[in-house]
Amino acid sequence: MSSQDMSTARLASLEFSTASQTPVANLAWLDAFGPVPRCWQNLFLEEDRPTVAALLSEPGGSAEVRIADSRHSSRVALQSSRTAAGIEFFAIPLPEGHSDLLGESLARERALGEMRMRFLSLVSHEFRTPLTVILSSSELLEHYGWNWPEAKRQAHFLRIHNAVATMTSLLDNVAFLGRAESGRLENSPAFFSARELLDSVLEEIAPLRGVGQRVVSDVSPPDAKVELDRRIVQAVVSNLVANALRFSPPVGTVTISVTTGAGALSVTVDDEGEGVPHSDADRIWEPFERGSNSMGIPGSGLGLAIVRRCMELAGGEAVHVPNPAGKGTRAIANFPRRESP
Repeated sequence: MSSQDMSTARLASLEFSTASQTPVANLAWLDAFGPVPRCWQNLFLEEDRPTVAALLSEPGGSAEVRIADSRHSSRVALQSSRTAAGIEFFAIPLPEGHSDLLGESLARERALGEMRMRFLSLVSHEFRTPLTVILSSSELLEHYGWNWPEAKRQAHFLRIHNAVATMTSLLDNVAFLGRAESGRLENSPAFFSARELLDSVLEEIAPLRGVGQRVVSDVSPPDAKVELDRRIVQAVVSNLVANALRFSPPVGTVTISVTTGAGALSVTVDDEGEGVPHSDADRIWEPFERGSNSMGIPGSGLGLAIVRRCMELAGGEAVHVPNPAGKGTRAIANFPRRESP
């Protein structure tokens, strides 16, 4: 469709006044689609009428529908908009052979809308627990802290710090995934120490480690330097380790192995949890998706989605396999890299 045709098509409209449900067609509509029948719904094919009714009841949306008797094209992109006088439909004719770009756009819009709703649900659920912890500990400290021994006061301060860390981690993950999904996350390799990065990750995830949980780590060779985007590697490692801690038993060990060689940086994280159900193996890498065995275990469903996006950007691969040592899961992330000279 030429720009001139598109400009004309945009002028085709039906206006529903606040006083009447009978639409008034403008000249562009009459020229493109003919007069409006007495029962205006008959303008559209029967199976598309519920879609049109939805656009009328909730203005601001758009959809691809078909005109029943059109002179030029039976397929139009229909958009509803609220005006001072009522509600107006704008129609853009779609030629035969149209690639259904509108349909793809609508599908993406629906997916984004669903993601927003799931994010709001996540925030309302996942923030409630740490906020409750912060409120209860701060109130107890305010009213009774003056009479408590130092150890008890410090325990409540630690609860507050850990709750804040949990909320901060969630917000960081949301922001990180948002940058990745929008294409604003760039891969900028630079040399850094693998050992220093792992130490930084261990410090970052310390609040997630239970009293009875151990973390064992190894970097081979110990002085290895790699040329990768540090932010991407740290996001991958921290989310894999955080997942391992969440799904490990209260008394258990998480083992982290970082190795370099053969042109790659490999990160392996072993836990002693219940493992990943086979039916969830693919789904859990999507945003806000969690395993069917995650009931009662805190988490946002963002960690593995971030890992997946980061590995795609780095040109590497991340997988989950059963822990060879027995019960649990082994997560492996392989990064392409170059050794430091």
